[in-house]
Amino acid sequence: MQESSTTCSLFVAVQIGLGLLSLDLVTAAWPVLLAMSIYVAAAVVVLLPRQGPLPLGPAITALGAVAAITLLVGSALPRDTWPGYAAWHPSASYTLLVVVNIRDRVLLSWIGVVLAAVLVTVWSEQRAKHTDYADTNSFLVLAVLHAREMTGKE
Repeated sequence: MQESSTTCSLFVAVQIGLGLLSLDLVTAAWPVLLAMSIYVAAAVVVLLPRQGPLPLGPAITALGAVAAITLLVGSALPRDTWPGYAAWHPSASYTLLVVVNIRDRVLLSWIGVVLAAVLVTVWSEQRAKHTDYADTNSFLVLAVLHAREMTGKE
């Protein structure tokens, strides 16, 4: 688990870095910075070493973080152009959900995927372009993880 936590922590840092480097593309910085704080806190909560499955409280906290991050960042993204890396939040959401899935809260991770997909789709439909294929790739990541879990392959 230590190696996975380190890899996930590095991924969190990259996402935060992309978001910080893209602050000039958002309409307001405070919702993005608040979302980053929520994301880091949620990542710490789900990555804390524990025996057995992730407790229900941290798993639900991760789902709440997914909703909050998506709503906060989405509210600050430009409406007339595609935001590029300023839209770091889908990959952040799916990072949390992959950890929830790996930590044996599979149903909750899939509920989070549906929640994030609905929120991102609503957001993207209000913008100049439709949903980015990266969202489909995120679904694919969770599908592969779930298939590997079901088959017992690591």
